[in-house]
Amino acid sequence: MGQITQKDLDELLKANIIDEATATKISKYYELQKSGSTGILHVVLAILGSLLAGLGIILFIAHNWDNFNRIAKTAYSFLPLLLGQALCAYSLWKKRGSVAWRESSAAILFFAVGATISLISQVYHIEGTMGSFLLTWIILVIPLVYIMKSSVAALLVIAGISWYACVVGYNDLPKKIPYAYLAVIIILTPLYYSYFRKNPGSNFFHLLNWAGVISLIIVLGCFGSTSNKAYGSLFLAYLCMFCFFYLYGKTPRWNLQPKWTNPSRITGLLGILFILFLWSFDFLWKDVLTVSKHSLFTYKNLSLALVFIVASVIVLLRKRREQGIMNTDLIGFSFVPFIVLLFLPASWINLTILVINLWILLVAIYFINRGTSVNHLGILNFGLLLILILALCRFFDDRIPFVWRGFIFLVTGISFFVANYVLLKKRKKTIAQKL
Repeated sequence: MGQITQKDLDELLKANIIDEATATKISKYYELQKSGSTGILHVVLAILGSLLAGLGIILFIAHNWDNFNRIAKTAYSFLPLLLGQALCAYSLWKKRGSVAWRESSAAILFFAVGATISLISQVYHIEGTMGSFLLTWIILVIPLVYIMKSSVAALLVIAGISWYACVVGYNDLPKKIPYAYLAVIIILTPLYYSYFRKNPGSNFFHLLNWAGVISLIIVLGCFGSTSNKAYGSLFLAYLCMFCFFYLYGKTPRWNLQPKWTNPSRITGLLGILFILFLWSFDFLWKDVLTVSKHSLFTYKNLSLALVFIVASVIVLLRKRREQGIMNTDLIGFSFVPFIVLLFLPASWINLTILVINLWILLVAIYFINRGTSVNHLGILNFGLLLILILALCRFFDDRIPFVWRGFIFLVTGISFFVANYVLLKKRKKTIAQKL
């Protein structure tokens, strides 16, 4: 349904469906909604414009860089920083109520700090690693988040500290645990809590949710063991994390929110399915089950898995206390069979493959049953899609005869037609009864 017009309001008034006061309230509501969307567009354009202007200044300086002496280079190195600080000061004193000014000036200063650090390091040949550069940059710009009350700065800080964690945790040798990442996330927690309490429906709050979830997915491996022998337990840690995301995304506070604003549930479901489908092949199990359990289950990876298992239990108990029911969704417990299978001996590899495939099939059946019960074609077809993907994965399994593979595809195709036909027929019958 489109936005209501003044003509529609006049017709409702003439028909005595609404009174004058209600019409005024409706009109004001849509005016505020329109101004809010315009304000968001203004903020986005201001941020993009400020970033492009900052990049233009940097490119202009870079083009003439070789023609400058050391003093001139030093002066020009601080020019972006001074410009960013001047814009932030103007925003605080003259444009305090303007979100566009506040966010765009904070974004300019964020990049100006990084540009100044790199330029000064180049002029005076200051040596350092990529990790130290990123950490110095992030530490210097963290105050922007609270001084400017800038969500854009917070998003950029999350991106920067995630980059630092990847450099230190994945690339540097010897590998280091990026504890600074945890410290920065803790520093940003008050800002997130403020949005959570005061403005949970804002776009910036949703962006912070997405940024936090994606950042944790990328960085989690930095805190575990990534050696060849321990990758099985690292996958377990990731699976436990995705299960926690999924269970948290199904808590009551997310029920009234649009689907795209629930990154925990979306990434949790996709992450669980990705790991299950990946481990439905035998090549991973052949390596993992032949490794000694001492090498497989490192304390780092087990600690990560345990943290998310405990967090999942807390979410389940809280949901039971609030709603009086326990979660019966199999997907959120996918880490349970995975843990058991990791302890099996190498001679039982056929059983592990069978259990994983059966678990995926149970998940698919859950979605099919769910879609049928709530009369939702999308959920129903998602469950059927999982069966189709499982069939495609088994198509490449040489141990299954061609006849059986053909039979699986035939049954899957028939299931698509039958399930959709039954649900559509049920839907038409329901509509006919209402009429």
